[in-house]
Amino acid sequence: MMRQTESADNLQATPEDRGWFGGCLDCDGCATIAWTQPTKKRPRGKYIPVIGFQNTNPAIIEALDDVLTKYSVGHWVGWREQRGFGCKPVGDVKIVGHKRIKRFLDVFGICARGKARQLELLREFINHRQDNPPPQPYNDIDDSFRVKIRQLNC
Repeated sequence: MMRQTESADNLQATPEDRGWFGGCLDCDGCATIAWTQPTKKRPRGKYIPVIGFQNTNPAIIEALDDVLTKYSVGHWVGWREQRGFGCKPVGDVKIVGHKRIKRFLDVFGICARGKARQLELLREFINHRQDNPPPQPYNDIDDSFRVKIRQLNC
């Protein structure tokens, strides 16, 4: 079951929250640009920026949810079962989309050390897409952002 939260205050994260969140992002997080399959309406597909976290500890998922809610960063929270004997459910926290990622970056900045370059590329990608909004088609620059982030994540 996924739950979406959304609000719009102008808060800045405290250094403690930035540091904690950066550590979580470096350990259990992922910053990437997802690709949706082509459809009749969008024959080339769609690029979607995503920051996600996965962890089996409910306290960590709850704390991530609390911190994101505190700073009005829209996000999804959900749990899914793993297959196999003795496997724990996995909690997912996802920040999806240009506006939500922009809000996250405005509040937390480049808070991670290990994934700092991915966050910088997400910010550059969002700024590039704001300068070239739909219906402008994706181009080689958009493709290069996705390739660079994928290479950093490998």
